[in-house]
Amino acid sequence: MGYLHPGANRKGFQWPFIGAFVGGSVATLLISLLMGRIWFRHDPATLSVQGLTAIFANVVDMGLLLLMTAYGPDGALPAILAALIINVMFIGGAITVLDATRATGSSALRVIWSFAKTLVRNPLISAPLLGIIFSTLALSLPGQQFP
Repeated sequence: MGYLHPGANRKGFQWPFIGAFVGGSVATLLISLLMGRIWFRHDPATLSVQGLTAIFANVVDMGLLLLMTAYGPDGALPAILAALIINVMFIGGAITVLDATRATGSSALRVIWSFAKTLVRNPLISAPLLGIIFSTLALSLPGQQFP
């Protein structure tokens, strides 16, 4: 895994790893969507769930432990990045498609506002984004409030 080779720059994002993960996931998603539409004649809502299950990797439960066992603490970052990508990009996309299939707003702006509220209220989307914001801005979390 080129991401984890001894000379890899571990500061900042590893764009080749992210590109390979997203590219492979998108290619798998497109194959799943095409087969679901052509072969099974699924509707868009069913296709979004089918596509999500096709690319949904077990990166946290298995991948994180395997990479940390093989590479030590340095092995955690690729699994964490993959989990963030799946949560924000693919689960967020599936939620948006599912909302779009049942949207009945009177204007496109109202429908977009409804999508945004749904995504912000979803902890699988909002928690990683807030974590990225807090980390980027070097904000600290409040201390324990219990005696």
